[in-house]
Amino acid sequence: MKLPQRNWQRINANYRQFFAFIRLNAILRHSLFFYSSLVCFGLAALLALFTVKTSAGQGPVAPLGPPDATAGLVVFSERCANCHGERALGDGELAANLPNPPAALASPDYLRAAVPALMFDTITNGRAERGMPPFGPASSNPLDEASRWDAIAAVYSLGTPAEAVERGQAVYEENCLACHGVDGQGNGLADQQPPDLTDLVYWANTSNQAVFDRLNDPAAIPTHDYTLEADDLWAVVDYARTFSYGYTDALAAFRPLELATISGQVTNGTTGEVVTANVTAQLRAFTQELEITLTLTETIDAEGRFQFDLSDVPQDWFYRVAVTYEGVEFGSDFGQLTFSQPSLELPVIVYEQTTDPAAIRVDQLHIVLEFSGDNQVQVNELYVVNNEAQTVFMGETGNTAEGTFQLSLPAGAESPEFQRGFGSLDSFFPTDELIATETGWADTLPVRPGQGALMLLARYTLPYDNGATVAHLLPYLVSQANLVLPDGVSLDGEATWTAAGQQSLAEGVFVTYSRSNLPAGSAVDFTLRGRPRSAATTTVGLIRDETGELLLGAGALLAAAAAAVFLARAWRLQGAAAPPDREALLQAIADLDDAHAAGEVGDKEYRRERQELKKELMTVWEATRNE
Repeated sequence: MKLPQRNWQRINANYRQFFAFIRLNAILRHSLFFYSSLVCFGLAALLALFTVKTSAGQGPVAPLGPPDATAGLVVFSERCANCHGERALGDGELAANLPNPPAALASPDYLRAAVPALMFDTITNGRAERGMPPFGPASSNPLDEASRWDAIAAVYSLGTPAEAVERGQAVYEENCLACHGVDGQGNGLADQQPPDLTDLVYWANTSNQAVFDRLNDPAAIPTHDYTLEADDLWAVVDYARTFSYGYTDALAAFRPLELATISGQVTNGTTGEVVTANVTAQLRAFTQELEITLTLTETIDAEGRFQFDLSDVPQDWFYRVAVTYEGVEFGSDFGQLTFSQPSLELPVIVYEQTTDPAAIRVDQLHIVLEFSGDNQVQVNELYVVNNEAQTVFMGETGNTAEGTFQLSLPAGAESPEFQRGFGSLDSFFPTDELIATETGWADTLPVRPGQGALMLLARYTLPYDNGATVAHLLPYLVSQANLVLPDGVSLDGEATWTAAGQQSLAEGVFVTYSRSNLPAGSAVDFTLRGRPRSAATTTVGLIRDETGELLLGAGALLAAAAAAVFLARAWRLQGAAAPPDREALLQAIADLDDAHAAGEVGDKEYRRERQELKKELMTVWEATRNE
């Protein structure tokens, strides 16, 4: 006999946890009715003996229909877990801040003594002295009655293991079904009508302990002459209560997977062939806090496949496979294992290398000017670079140490510094991988295939005595160049730049200009005159979205780019105009981890940047949860 099962997914209310709750298949109701001289009224006698205590003039409290634990788990996750804990054990992240510890709702001691009607009253009206807010009409964000009852059903599911319900079902079928029937409605006997075990009023106003005590007292129910062990009694009580609500195996998401498999194919994205060379695949497992918790290595077989066999692993881990091919690491997407998906396929695509720069294109070049009072102008140039070939660009010499992506600075540029972008528009940090060359500067990291394969921010200062000229070569085709100037600074040579409008913000008024399709070997050049009218424009952070609107805020510039580039993972963007998603941010964190492991990012910058990416990921998860 199988338990009622339902497939369920949620995003945890603390908003670090992403769980897949298993819904068991619809119950297979037993079609055979049998009779037993030992059992006639079972739990029914208890129903007859029980008297509901109510307030004067009021009827008993009960839901209008059977509460649904599946829906209730969502409510509990969003509104209760931050105090009571994701498993309702009183260990939520806010528990330490409360004047009294929150109740461990799913603990046996609490749940056996609990009366759902009283739980409903507490949820509705709160307990101010214990730090429990109301979720009824007095709340600024109330739950409707059905949702409050659903949350109670969720607590019962969290506190009732599937094994207990399964055991209770077996006890019920052996000792109770003949009279009470397969659905508990008392239709097991043709000549008798035992009380209905699906009575919502009864179950809402009594505790499991009261049911257990009655069943365990031979004198209280003389029609029963059988004896059950305490564990069997508790199990049948747990099962009998499921007639009054929709039970789900809520603990499934918290149990480790006994056996799981992660496998994949390694394919050469340049040739389209499988990779059969003697290379290794490395599996990394990440916790919900995005810390690496497991690393395994396997050799790719003769068919270009790898397989990792896992045991006793949590369901809330994320996995990613990396393959180092000809000295360059390539990674899979992220994946997750669940009871419904104990096998995961994480293919990896690797690429051949090239020294041909023809496929390198600057998709966006954003130039933002910051003025100060010391006769200098700070120039910020953000390069958003595409590699449109199915190869990894290793620089024109093939030796990345001699330079890959090239860029130039104007004559007289002072104090140059560079920042590398990871993940999102505000995820930039200093990088020292750039080297000086005879013609300017060059990155020393390979440029992988894809849109937004590279984001580099170059910053430098120029003397400014009410005017300055900015001019330098462009080694690659630039599809779009955008120039942002504060109001009061005029642009000479406007014939080559097209005015794109202005924006009035608290920081001042900004005017934008643009140029398109600047060929490789041409120059970006413009001459500035005048001073900003607003002192607030001396330090500006800019984000420019695809509609051309400018969003500016006070503070040093860390990013400036089109929405098409803030999706994530330096070389694996998923959509030019989509918001950053979970997979993209996870990929960005993986890239950052790789860069740190390779010594490309310092410890301090790494910790800061990783924390920022984690915060952004939590925001995305929370937004998804609220949809």
